[in-house]
Order: sequence, then C-alpha cells, then structure tokens
Amino acid sequence: MKKINYMEVFFAPIIIIMLVFFLLKMSPFGTGSFWYIDLPSQLMMFYNHFYDSFYGSESLLYSWNYGMGMNFWATFCYYLSSPLSFIILMFPRTWIPQMVVVIWLVKLGLASLTMSLMLKRIIKTKALVNSIFSVSYSLIAFSLTYSFLPMWIDGVYLLPLLIYSIYSILYDDKYKLFLATLTILFISNFYIAYIVGIFIFLYFSMELYILAFSKKEVIKKYKQFFVSVFLATCFAAFIILPTYLQVKSNNYENNEYNLMGFSMSPFELYSKFFNGTTVIQNLSIYAGLIVLLLVPIYFFNKKYSLKERLANLSLLIFLLVSILFNLLNYIWHIFEIPNGAFYRFGFVISFYLILLSAKSFIALNEKVLPKLTIVYFITSSILFFLYKTDSLVFYKTKFILNAILLTGMFALLVWLILKPKYQKLLISVLFIFVIGDLFLNAYYTLRNYREVSFDTSWV
Repeated sequence: MKKINYMEVFFAPIIIIMLVFFLLKMSPFGTGSFWYIDLPSQLMMFYNHFYDSFYGSESLLYSWNYGMGMNFWATFCYYLSSPLSFIILMFPRTWIPQMVVVIWLVKLGLASLTMSLMLKRIIKTKALVNSIFSVSYSLIAFSLTYSFLPMWIDGVYLLPLLIYSIYSILYDDKYKLFLATLTILFISNFYIAYIVGIFIFLYFSMELYILAFSKKEVIKKYKQFFVSVFLATCFAAFIILPTYLQVKSNNYENNEYNLMGFSMSPFELYSKFFNGTTVIQNLSIYAGLIVLLLVPIYFFNKKYSLKERLANLSLLIFLLVSILFNLLNYIWHIFEIPNGAFYRFGFVISFYLILLSAKSFIALNEKVLPKLTIVYFITSSILFFLYKTDSLVFYKTKFILNAILLTGMFALLVWLILKPKYQKLLISVLFIFVIGDLFLNAYYTLRNYREVSFDTSWV
C-alpha cells in the first residue's frame, strides 16, 4: 500500500481553509476576516508589543502603553508564549496581521501532521485512511471557532503527540518524548495544558487498566508519568506561574451559575455533532459526520476486547457528561466560570471521537454490517423524533433532510468499502466525501465569524 505522504497531510487542511477564504472573500482574497473580539482589540496590540520588544523599542517585562502601565510578562505568558509566535519576527512589522493568520494555518497543518504520526504508531493506519482521520482532526470545530484565539490551538496539535509519547512509556519505558512535548505545551499555553493534562491522565490510566500490567509495572509507569509532569512543570515554571496568577486574577463569578445544575439538554448536545451547528464562541465538538457512524460501531466490534470497549465507553461518557454537568465543566476550567467561550475542553472530545472512529474503521468487517444499518436507522429516527418534539432552531425540515441524506451516503460508502471489489477506489471516494463535509463546516463556521468581525481596513 502507498506510504503516507506527510507533506500532503500537513498542507491539506491549509489548502481547504484557503479555498474557504477565497469563497468568502476573506483576506488575502478580499476584505473579510475572522478578527473577532479579542483578536483585534487585544491580541494585535500584544503581538505588536512583542515584535517591538525584540527590536529594541519595548520591554517584554513591562509596558507603559496600557493605563498606568502593566506587567507585560504575564500577558506574554498567556497569549504569546507559543514557539510559533516567533514567526512574526521573521517579517516586517506591517505584516503582523497576515502572520497571525499564517501562525493559525501552520497550527492546523501541524495538528494534521501529529495526528497522522500518532495514528500510524498506535493503530497502524496507512496512506489514505490515515489522511481521512488526520485532516478531520485538523479541521475540528474547535480549531475553527477559536481561530481568533490562536494561543489555544497549540494544545490541539500537541495532544496527538502526547498520546503518541504515552505509548512510549507504556510499551518501551521511554519518557523523554512525553517530557519534551509536555514542556512545550506548558510553555505554549498553561491554561490549555491544564485541560490536556486532565485528559492525558485519564487516557493513560485507562490504557494501564486495559493492558493489565502487574502492580509493580503500574507503579513504575505512573512514576515515569508523574516525574515527567513534575520536571515539565519545573522547566516551564517561568511561564506557568505568571499565567496561573493572571488566570486566577480574572474573577468572573456568576451568581446565577448553578454548579450542581446542567448547562444544556442532551438533545442540544446531540445537535452539535452535525455539520454547521457550531454557534459563535460556544460548544465546538464537531468532528465530521462519519464519527456518528463509526464510533457506535466500535463498541459493537468484537475484534476489540470487551474490557477495552467498556473502558473507552466509560471515558467517552465522562467527557460528554462533563459538558452537561456544570460542576465538571467548572473543574475543566481550572475551577473558574468562563467569561464566554464555554466548553474550552471541547477539542479533547473531538480528538477522542476521531481516534475511536479510526480504530473502528480499521477493524471493519462484514459482521458489523447489520450494526451499521442499525446505527444509521437509530440516527435517522432520533432526528425525526427531535424534529417533532423539540423546539431548538437546529431541528428544521431542511436540516433534518440534509443530515439524514449525508449520513446515509456515508453509511452506504462504509458498507461498500467492506466489499473487496473496488475497495481502494471507494476509500478514495470516502476521502472526498469527508473533505467535502469538513469544507462545508469550515465554510459555515468562518462565514458566521466573517459577519461579526472587523474587515481588513481596521489594520
């Protein structure tokens, strides 16, 4: 089978986004942009100050440009400490707005690349199948929704590399890659590192349970894990402490926020798994329509042990309940109530859904065909039921029909792929369908931001 072309994997999401820019007449193809709220009002000032600091006219430690002056180091640590921020220093100061877009696009490419590397290592995906799930991850709704907060996207492209490195601990007793990647993540953005850290610990613990190591081995693995976390914390302390103090100084207490309550109905959560349903600066977990079919099938596939499937089901349920239950949502956000941009841990759910989908796909066999039919029938039935009973704007006739038609086309393709004849061709067709699905979601999401954002004349 054809080997993975990592250059293609890296550039595929960038090309898709550039095509969306072209159709929406967004810069550099027009005056539109995704310069929303914090990006034009704060981040651009910070990037300019950062640039000036390295060329002698300002200081990274303190700035007199804001009110009576401020500690700029804490601002740098939260907003600008990603290694990719240094890209702007390679170009003229007037190019900073364009370079911020380039930084975001590079992060999308890196997310696709690291996902590709991880999938090849963990589940041995090859060529086009690898590309399907790698590009899907790079264009998850979270990365599009928070394009105006690019410092959060470092966690997206580093998460697959951390999962990759976890298996080096589990199978090879090697922790250096985990330590190095975790240190980079801590330096890039401590806030997102905290969220990734929770997920990584849960995933690591789950894998230890599944692999059934001896008690002595479990202690050894946990020791390597926590020593790495401790060392990474020490190496990145110059970033972590200022960031933590800044995050804790922003007190957004909301007296109406009931910690023991629920933030939304399961039906509203379900709607977010469909194309074009991501609301501006809100829950962003869309990872492609194909996950709606493949994830349920994974839990019925006996190629994976019952123990493994139940463990993964438990983790997935916990992640989804974390969205619904306010207390868990509160914990995921460093015991703070977010001031907008709720559910900032949504990308770990998208990642997990895509990983389970990839596992499901490589283990497909004719025995799961009846399950595929059942999953599609249940999905369609739920959509019809919600259309008749729920008042959410999402559940409208046109959308229901489109969702049923598109998931049906995916189901048919997956069913046909199980037949040996024309299998390679059909996988190529599936890739095109997945790309089309991701493109549409990117178009809808960025169109929403274009309508509420500054145009390029603000620069």
